[in-house]
Parts: sequence; C-alpha cells; structure tokens
Amino acid sequence: MAIDESKRQDLYLVATDKFGRKEADTLMTLLPTSVWEDVATKTDLELHSALLKIQFNEVHNDLRTEIRGVRTELKGDIASLRGEIASLRGELKGDIADLRSEFKGDIAELRAELKGDIAALNGGLASLRTELKGDIADLRAELKGDIAALNGGLASLRTELKGDIADVRLEIAELRTEMHQMFRKNYMVMISAIFAINSLFFAATKFWG
Repeated sequence: MAIDESKRQDLYLVATDKFGRKEADTLMTLLPTSVWEDVATKTDLELHSALLKIQFNEVHNDLRTEIRGVRTELKGDIASLRGEIASLRGELKGDIADLRSEFKGDIAELRAELKGDIAALNGGLASLRTELKGDIADLRAELKGDIAALNGGLASLRTELKGDIADVRLEIAELRTEMHQMFRKNYMVMISAIFAINSLFFAATKFWG
C-alpha cells in the first residue's frame, strides 16, 4: 500500500502523542518521502553508468568511423585532382609538341618554297631577294610573338592551377579543423556527463552506505 502525505501526517501526530515531538521528528526523517520503487539503488546507478559508458563508446566509434570516411573521401578527391592535373599537363605538353611540329613543318615548307623560288629566279633579282628577306623577317617576328603569347598563356594557366590547388588545400585544412573541434566538443560533453554520473554515484553510495 502506498504511503501518501495524509497518512504521514497521521503517523506524525500519533508518534508525537506516544513518544514526544523530538522523537516523532526523528521517526519521520527515517521514513521515505515517496514510495520505495522511486528510490534509485546502487545497482541502478551502476547499471545506468554502464549504459552511459556503452553509449559514449558507440558515439566515439561513430565519430571515428565518420572521420575515417571523410579522410577516405578527401584522399580520393585529392587523388582525382592530381589525376586531372596530370592529365591536363599531358594534354598541354601534347598541344605544345603538336604546335611546335606544325611550326617546324610550316618553316620547313616555307624554306623549301623560298629555296625553289630563289633557285628558279637565280641571280640579278636583288629587289626580290630583299622583299623575301623582309617577308622572312616579318614571319619570324610573328612566330616569336605567337610563341611569346603562348608562353604567357601557359604561365597564366599554371598560376591559376596553383591558386586552385592552394584553395583546395585551404578548404581541406578548414574541414579538418572543424572535424577536430566537433570531436573535442562531443568528447568533452561525454566526459562531463560521466563525471556528473560518477559524482551522483559517489554521493548515493555515501548516502546509502
């Protein structure tokens, strides 16, 4: 049968009449203020502490698994980026080689044509030779200008690639910092909870003997 506040008051009045007010107060302090089913035992506290430790270990393992997954994804992204950069470098080298081959072929054809024209005209055509020399000089100047422009474009592309790589590294570093901060925060929360439970357990053990 549950003991309510009315029955506690009746008992207090009877005890006051039988034993006196001081003895009645002592008796009432020995009685629980609620039903015994609501009082936590030492075994209950130990079981609750064990459950919290298991939950902490599960959260800790989940965080480790997530961090490993993020690291694996980052490694894959970095490897993919490196592959793309290597592929781009290969394409650039191939384009440069093809361009050089085309220039060499054009120069060789131009030289052959010039030699044929010079052989056909052969002598006495000083003005024509002067014009041809001027045209050759202009062609060389244009080729040099095109090559210089190409080198400038390649330098700009390299600068952009370096900037992109630097941005990716910065983002990776920021992501790692956020993951470490989140892990530390959750870890400190769990440690605080364990300390609080241990304190309650210690207080309950001391109280109940």
